[in-house]
Amino acid sequence: MQRQHSHADRLSLLRNVQTAWQLLTEHVLTPMLLLDIDATIILTNPAVQTLLGSHNTGSSLFGLLNDTDARTAQRCLDALVSSGAEQRFIARYSSKQTGLGFYTHVLSPIKHDQQIIAIMAQLSNLHDQPLGAGSIAFTGNLAIATDNGDAQNTLARMQTLSSALEQTADLVMITDRDGKIEYVNPAFEQVTGYNRDEIAHKTPRFLNSGKQDRSFYKNLWETILGGDPFTEVFINKRKDGSVFYEEKTITPIRDSQGAIAHFVATGKDISERMRTQERMQFLTHHDTLTKLPNRSLFMDRLRQAIARARWHHRMVAVIIVDLDRFHELNDRHGQHHCDHILLQLGKRLSHSVRSGDTVARFGSDEFAVLLEDMASEKDVLQLAKKLLDTLVAPFTVDNIDHALTASLGVSIFPTDGEDAETLLRNADVAVYRAKDLGRNNYQFYSNELSARVFERLTMENALRHALVRDELQLLYQPQFDIRTHTIIGVEALLRWRHPQMGLISPGDFIPILEETGLIAPVGEWVLRQACTQAQRWHQAGIKNLSMAVNVSGRQFNNPDFSTNITNIITSTGITPGLLELELTESMLMRNASKTVSALNTLHHIGVTIAVDDFGTGYSSLNYLRRFPISSLKIDRSFIRDIAEDSDDAAIATAIIVMGQSLNLKVIAEGVETQQQLDFLYQRGCYFIQGNLLASARSAEDIQALLINHHSTVSG
Repeated sequence: MQRQHSHADRLSLLRNVQTAWQLLTEHVLTPMLLLDIDATIILTNPAVQTLLGSHNTGSSLFGLLNDTDARTAQRCLDALVSSGAEQRFIARYSSKQTGLGFYTHVLSPIKHDQQIIAIMAQLSNLHDQPLGAGSIAFTGNLAIATDNGDAQNTLARMQTLSSALEQTADLVMITDRDGKIEYVNPAFEQVTGYNRDEIAHKTPRFLNSGKQDRSFYKNLWETILGGDPFTEVFINKRKDGSVFYEEKTITPIRDSQGAIAHFVATGKDISERMRTQERMQFLTHHDTLTKLPNRSLFMDRLRQAIARARWHHRMVAVIIVDLDRFHELNDRHGQHHCDHILLQLGKRLSHSVRSGDTVARFGSDEFAVLLEDMASEKDVLQLAKKLLDTLVAPFTVDNIDHALTASLGVSIFPTDGEDAETLLRNADVAVYRAKDLGRNNYQFYSNELSARVFERLTMENALRHALVRDELQLLYQPQFDIRTHTIIGVEALLRWRHPQMGLISPGDFIPILEETGLIAPVGEWVLRQACTQAQRWHQAGIKNLSMAVNVSGRQFNNPDFSTNITNIITSTGITPGLLELELTESMLMRNASKTVSALNTLHHIGVTIAVDDFGTGYSSLNYLRRFPISSLKIDRSFIRDIAEDSDDAAIATAIIVMGQSLNLKVIAEGVETQQQLDFLYQRGCYFIQGNLLASARSAEDIQALLINHHSTVSG
């Protein structure tokens, strides 16, 4: 005969059920409902109320369904009670208040003392079932249906709830008020590596990785002992010593008298998400190639260093390291090759500074060094020398050795600036000065440097607009055959006439064109203008006049250089044999195999090649034989003192003999005096270019000179 319970017994049992229910489900994110055997709702956890909206306990589950689904559910429940066999049904609930929808199943029955206990279980997100417009599906668990309150049945139902905690993917830990562990679920064991037996009755201190300070845990205990939940990301340590990130909520659980009796911690292992965030954070503040800090992180550290130095009355130094002519190396060998050089340089610079200093990469060939807590300028000077010395040893990539130099600019807090931006700007000023002084040196900032750099920057900005503003022009200097007193050709020379600064020397603006990369578009413009002018003279009756044009390394190393030359020849109509391209020795030798191929292509279309500034580079007979060269130009530095300096005389003589032996035309440039001319003539150098015979002139003046010269020679 079934035992009858008094009203007091039922109330006591209900309170016990409520306490156990709260302990197990209060902070489980899974929605749960406790049902009587007649489908009356007894208890719900907060997750149900959050997702379904508020509804009264004591109401029937069937009241939440539409009429059709309610009848279906009632039939299944009746069948479950009568047969004890598993029943399933699908019903849809859509709340007008929340707009949420769910599907509910009746799962297997549990038999206890020959009584059928229905488990009305599982709200499921059935993606293959149509939800209808406006409804949202969610996943959850619908918990136990109970009889009229037998204690043993209640215990069985509590065990069922416990199994839900055992199977959840979240980490669950329950402790007493003192923090001693009473329960952990399998997910906790799997993630941490600890089994529940070895940590029972211990506090969770064994999870402490040491990466969060005492104030973090002080705030934790103050919060939960005050009765409030504590939610934060914990950096914990597994049993094997590895670190993992846990997004955890710790909630105090009160007893029937309202005192805190337990703490429930539920969490998720978010290590992969945190690692992704850390990678993104790293990439935001570091150079992707060298992994060094980038400009943003460098400036942040510089500001902090200045604040500390101001407080402790110390110095801070900023050193900009700018590689010399690195763009030429990049043009010659390509980006991949040069990336390996930059990686080596970054490591060398990092090994040259102290542990508390910062080495950053700002751009392709620009690095910055932050020196903190400096006592004197002498200390800064020693470190600057050390940084420069790191470049002395060659950089080896693919068995090729590269000798690099750099220009260093130094600024010091507080003398050269009170803030990060000023210090960095003044270090840049010092770099420009180091380059002006021949590179491969370091310079400290001064006010005088600032004025010089301002002038250079002004010129650089103006030069960027010179081409479109038609400020660039070509002059032409004749080349003579002094045996016949005839003009055999001209060399196109670039000039810049600024509306305010006037005529600017090529020595002042050509290096800027090289450093900024503007030499490429300007060089192409020079080629096109010179070829156009040569064709005009040809059409005016001046035949067989060659046009010599200087080519920069950046132009020549362009893979499309030969194609560009062909297009210019075609569009201007110049006879290819009248175009002579002047290249320096160093340009020819940078990549001999590619150079031979490019020169052969140009030679095939009829263009002639001259070696400019001959004698200042390799001066090798070997490459003179390999390359399709037609002319050698003796550098003006050997011509200047040729009559007085025996070394210059010997070099010039050797070049002339070398050229004659190879059947090359030898041209002496920069001839300014009669003594120079006589010396050259006596040694068989008959092709002359210089102000002694004719200075560089405009196209109109050259045409008049050519017509007059032709008439004089003919007469």
